Amino acid sequence: YVNNNPDVNYSLANLGVNTATFAYQRGPLTDRFTLAWNSSETTLGNKGFMNSNWGTASYQIGVGDNALVNAGLNYGYNNQLQGDNYSGSSSRSNWMTGVAVNGKYFINADWLAELNLSHYKYQATVDYESYYMNLEVASVSYMTRYGTWGIFASNVGNTYAGVDPISNLQRQIQTASYGASYAVSLPNFTKPERKDLSLSLTYQQGRANSNVSTYNTQTRQYMAILSKGF
Repeated sequence: YVNNNPDVNYSLANLGVNTATFAYQRGPLTDRFTLAWNSSETTLGNKGFMNSNWGTASYQIGVGDNALVNAGLNYGYNNQLQGDNYSGSSSRSNWMTGVAVNGKYFINADWLAELNLSHYKYQATVDYESYYMNLEVASVSYMTRYGTWGIFASNVGNTYAGVDPISNLQRQIQTASYGASYAVSLPNFTKPERKDLSLSLTYQQGRANSNVSTYNTQTRQYMAILSKGF
């Protein structure tokens, strides 16, 4: 690594996430009430940059013999520590509220279809950073003894409350993405079970369109995740 520009300093970024969940469930899959608390912190160069805290309450019920529906509420905030002053005091505290609905339909023993619908309101201290966000995610999974294959597509729409100070326009950003995934249990290379060490491979690409040209982007992402259930 050679820094050819001595006027630019680079720092490592670290992200830590903590989650606590309490659930009460009647039956093997249905009638589940869940309370959860999530906390995350991002540091740059060992200094605090952003931390977020939010809570979730949700309830899941069965519909017929093949479907599960989960509805939930989210509420929380993040503190963003700006510029040269990101040393531990909050320069902005922004609040977020949201509702989310998730539906799963078990087509048969091998095929699963899933749909997620969410609506969030992000209330920032600066008006042009406050926005409404709608999120739709659909996926289909095929489960075999040699792992689980999946395809997915998502659409995210952001509408900002105020006028962007650079473009002098009310920002509207629409982001569509799609991809495929594969998950396998290690070391037996079978369909992942709850307590298995598993490997998940994901490919995703997408495109964002906006009335502000600087927000038009294309993305491509590869991801490999090792996880262990308990």
